[in-house]
Amino acid sequence: MNSHSGTHIDLPRHFCKNRESVRDLLMAENLFFPTYSIPCKKEAGEMITTEDIEPALDRVSDAEALLIRTGFSSRRRVNPLIYTSSHPGIDPEIADLLSERCKNLKLIGIDVISVSLPGKRDLGQRCHKAFLCRNSPILILEDAFIPECRNIYFPATLSIYPFLVDNLDGVPVIAIFEHQTL
Repeated sequence: MNSHSGTHIDLPRHFCKNRESVRDLLMAENLFFPTYSIPCKKEAGEMITTEDIEPALDRVSDAEALLIRTGFSSRRRVNPLIYTSSHPGIDPEIADLLSERCKNLKLIGIDVISVSLPGKRDLGQRCHKAFLCRNSPILILEDAFIPECRNIYFPATLSIYPFLVDNLDGVPVIAIFEHQTL
């Protein structure tokens, strides 16, 4: 199994030399509360920009985790080649915006195979580094199933259960997104 197979977390060591690995940052169980799921419908090759997510940030500023739901994961079973080779990506500028506006943010997740836009390797490396190589890294959850939420401003808990293997730059995880009941 590859350390970046299926739903997985990218860790600082993935792009930042001599930085944190699995056991440095993750435990057997990792809880992120509050977690919010932000809808951001995107098609193949489109970039998620600061303009796409900024309208939601005042309502999610307390987030420990943000999950961006592009809806593109629906192509996983229907057309795996498109899912893996033509998915949306995240603009590296989002990392600074989120760090500034969501002071408690520890993790960003997306429902595509990578935050990197296929065919734009340099941009993808910049995006990974923007999240992972800061003083307080923001971990990246990729290839996640992110459920559609009726109210994105209703906090949820994200539970992450990684395979605890040391010295890896990424690790497969089980991720459970659970809305709180009133």
